[in-house]
Amino acid sequence: MEGGILKRKRRDLKRKRGGFEEGFREEEEGFREEEEGFEEEEKGFEKEEEVFEEEKEGFEEEEEGFEEE
Repeated sequence: MEGGILKRKRRDLKRKRGGFEEGFREEEEGFREEEEGFEEEEKGFEKEEEVFEEEKEGFEEEEEGFEEE
């Protein structure tokens, strides 16, 4: 009788452990996806920054043109 209980407990522990491992894998995948999202967002910010720099240069050139007039 005790042998059956121990076997059942071991089996249950293995199932729990497997469930935890699967949960951790899913969580890790979620973190990776989130990190990829942040990287894409960062690239977007870099592109916006480039556009702002170009606009700034354009305004500076316009300003120089007004000063010359």
